[in-house]
Amino acid sequence: MQEISDTVSSATWWFSTVVVAFLINMISSYTKPGTDRLLSRLSERWRQRSSASAAKFAAEVQRLVVNTHALADAAQQEARYRLDAIYMMALSMFLLLFPF
Repeated sequence: MQEISDTVSSATWWFSTVVVAFLINMISSYTKPGTDRLLSRLSERWRQRSSASAAKFAAEVQRLVVNTHALADAAQQEARYRLDAIYMMALSMFLLLFPF
């Protein structure tokens, strides 16, 4: 504990801390514009993908509103997906309880 106290109270430690902080600040100031551009592109792609997904969902809803046979098929498919999920959950619980 005394060694840590001596190190923190020395001028060398404070000088090196200030130098490292200055270097980190300089590096961050040079990398910030590139990071901002990268995150801006990523955000734009996310926004485009979200709007495309929303448009696709709206088109599917419109298709189901117009065609009642497609709505019945979609409901049957959803019920099948739910039963498959229940089956897989029961199978996984069985395998967890009774491992081979």
